[in-house]
Parts: sequence; structure tokens; C-alpha cells
Amino acid sequence: MALLPWIIVGAVVVVIVFVVALWAMNYRKVPPSQVLVISGRTSVVTDADGRRRKV
Repeated sequence: MALLPWIIVGAVVVVIVFVVALWAMNYRKVPPSQVLVISGRTSVVTDADGRRRKV
């Protein structure tokens, strides 16, 4: 019975780390003079200089 609180604390820590990682992976910074519009599935976009990136 003494391990049950530690298991619960460990599970809560894992869930919090997972949520923070998911948020950080999806966070995008945009300058104030621009707007970020995300719609639909992930796609590959080619920039003007030829670099390809996922959006």
C-alpha cells in the first residue's frame, strides 16, 4: 500500500510532461504584423528560397 501514492504521483508527472511536450511541439511564433492560419492536414510547403518545411 505504501507504493500506491508514488505510482499515482509518477503517473501524474508523466501526464504533465506529455501535455507540455505536446503543447511545445505545436507552438508556433508569428510576428505581430502577420497572421498564422492553420487548416486541414499537415502539408509540405516550399519557401521562396527553396527550403521545404511541414506546416
